[in-house]
Amino acid sequence: MDYAINKLTNKIESADQATGLSRYMCPCCKAMMSHRAGTIRKKYFAHWPGWGTPECENFVPGRHVTNVQNGAFTALTKRRMELRLVIPKGKNRAAWYLELVLPSCRACDASVKVDVGGRFQDINMRGMATGSRVMAELSIVNYRIVSFEGNPDPLFEAAVEKECKGLPSSGAAVFTASGRGGNPGFPRAHELRGSETYALLWKEPSVVDFPDELMLDWFIGRQGWHHALVTIPEKPSAECEQWLQSFTGLVVNPPVPYITPIWPFLTRNSSIHTVEYADSSMVLLAANMMPMGQQDQGPTLQAYEGNDRLSATGVDRSPALFSFRPERNAPFRVAIFLRDRREASL
Repeated sequence: MDYAINKLTNKIESADQATGLSRYMCPCCKAMMSHRAGTIRKKYFAHWPGWGTPECENFVPGRHVTNVQNGAFTALTKRRMELRLVIPKGKNRAAWYLELVLPSCRACDASVKVDVGGRFQDINMRGMATGSRVMAELSIVNYRIVSFEGNPDPLFEAAVEKECKGLPSSGAAVFTASGRGGNPGFPRAHELRGSETYALLWKEPSVVDFPDELMLDWFIGRQGWHHALVTIPEKPSAECEQWLQSFTGLVVNPPVPYITPIWPFLTRNSSIHTVEYADSSMVLLAANMMPMGQQDQGPTLQAYEGNDRLSATGVDRSPALFSFRPERNAPFRVAIFLRDRREASL
């Protein structure tokens, strides 16, 4: 994995930038990660042994495998190709498409042939230092690496899984449409959660009777495939949960707490856990689905600006609205404090 969150700064760092002196966690599943910086292969992050699961879209197990070739011992991890759904901004409701994302590799004089759904694509591996993205076809057959030509990176050839799951022939493929992380496109979802939006893509059945409590935003389908954004309520009924599980094959879990910036709309240096506000006389935030501190109180929000600290307790649980007027135009950090002393930071 090329990126992780530095727990000291709450900012995303690349493996090349990281020093290894800090503690890191996965941007997706929040499990602890270690920085791997050997002399043989490209620097990367891996989940601590016993931390994280393959359900995490960026799961990199922390284990060592022996590379028998040339008698060298190298740290290898199975990395996966990833299918993403891309929905460009704009009013064209038929402009969505699929991309197959290949992991990064060291520059080498080689090419890799990939089956992207019945169409073969040759990719120059010299330009894959940060990975490669190629448009994929709508296909129920698995996407796969077919062959290599030239002198491919042996670590890439040995450590990357050769197949990526295709779309289901019945029921819906689900993509997480909440927009977390900095990579373009929406990754495949491994679970459903209340209060979140997902992109559903399906071929059969052609006519679907969605439960009324789901909020739908339809896109224009093509090649017999149908596409819609579906927002799940915070507390869906048992019947709705059963229908979603039957249609998608995924379990519906309770919503997770999160903080949403309302004003100003424009921020900079944004990451999963931090947002820097520039030249704003007021900041409006909303805390969603936070546990109640007391029966008659909402969550407590604290803002840090240097050595200064501001604190406020919301009246409502979700959404709890907060307004801050910074005295100076300086970056500040905001955190919600929960009952078990964990933080949900922005």
